[in-house]
Amino acid sequence: NTALDDPMKNFSRVIVKPFTSMNISGGNGYAIEIRQGNNYDIMLMNSRKSFFRMKESGDTLTINFSVANQTYQLPQSCITGLVITVPKLMSLHLSGTNNIIGPFAQDSLNLFQDSRTFTRMRQGTFTKLSIDATQESTIDMERGNTATAFLLRLKNKASLTMNGISVEKFIPIVKDSARLIFFGKSFDQLKGNY
Repeated sequence: NTALDDPMKNFSRVIVKPFTSMNISGGNGYAIEIRQGNNYDIMLMNSRKSFFRMKESGDTLTINFSVANQTYQLPQSCITGLVITVPKLMSLHLSGTNNIIGPFAQDSLNLFQDSRTFTRMRQGTFTKLSIDATQESTIDMERGNTATAFLLRLKNKASLTMNGISVEKFIPIVKDSARLIFFGKSFDQLKGNY
């Protein structure tokens, strides 16, 4: 029995083996939530099953979530179509998708994104955070993020908004027509190590 107010009432579980690296490609019409939890778990919206393909190879999980691309609404307005829970994730490659990452607390995360990917990071705590973004992809550090060391590489019209992150050591590499956007409070939280 599923309660009517259960946010997962229209989702089904997809069985998955443990993994430490994940590649996700597809469209941006539905958000993909990636968060930390005790188990490896994938919940897929029932109406989106025909758009979901998964391949497991060693410690790498590859997902194609081929929902349509949308341009008529903000990515923040899209409903969630896929929820992925992992105890620990070392490497994440996102291509063309709309994502919400967090909460997470772990030693390190390597995030690569391209092809107009839109990612919102929330409540991530990392000793080392490495982000590589290209091809007009966007990352918004929304709230509650901390990193002891943050290595950032932006190029080819990619952008990152430093809205909600506290960093001890920040190493930005911004090339071509990429953008790095600071808000006053985030600039203050850099602690002078840049």
